[in-house]
Amino acid sequence: MLKQHTLQEIENDVNNYWHSNMDGLIDRLEGKEQGHKVADYVDDKTSAHIYADYNAAFERNKNGEKKSRSMGDIWIKDNEIFHPVNIKSSVTGSNGQPNMVSMHKLVNNIIAHRIDSYYLLIVKLDQIKGKWETSIHFLDMLNMLDYITFDAGPGQIMLKATSFYNDLDVIKKRKNNDTTHQKVKKLYKIMLDGEERLVINRKRRLSVAKKNISAFLSESDFILDPANQATFYLE
Repeated sequence: MLKQHTLQEIENDVNNYWHSNMDGLIDRLEGKEQGHKVADYVDDKTSAHIYADYNAAFERNKNGEKKSRSMGDIWIKDNEIFHPVNIKSSVTGSNGQPNMVSMHKLVNNIIAHRIDSYYLLIVKLDQIKGKWETSIHFLDMLNMLDYITFDAGPGQIMLKATSFYNDLDVIKKRKNNDTTHQKVKKLYKIMLDGEERLVINRKRRLSVAKKNISAFLSESDFILDPANQATFYLE
């Protein structure tokens, strides 16, 4: 895991960086397609800044190109070990449940003794009295597993953003003394819950599909009814 003073140093540094580089960010915040433009811009600029100023690396393929599907947007080295960092942007009013990382990729890399942490570096953007302001939060997701959920369909861990941001001050102050084995046990419980919900939902969908298809196949003729197309809202 990263040392506490390293976490604080990078959090402060990234905070200062964005306070000095708000113009390009504001252009994207106030333009169309806000979410994707801001997320990509924040990711690129933040990771480039960390890469230039700290002992950090990008995961690369055999040709030396950055991997587009790396579990870390940037990897920070501390005590000879690299730690994955997921850089996220959060804009006021768009909390939802953003994707964090593949559950199986995370667990498999922990139990293979490749990583012992998974950091979130969040650039939070709030509009206060008509002015955009940033705040930076740098935390190990494995220390706040009560604020994640798992969708076994796409296989993604997601952040319970609303409750997370409501409790952020408390989360940053609390200490987590769980061992890596205890964290994996918690992840496994969350994984099983997601997989079980997926099975239940799939059985329910299959049951509904079976009933509807059976009713359709019992019809004598297929008639395309214009009235049924009202659900398309075509104008």
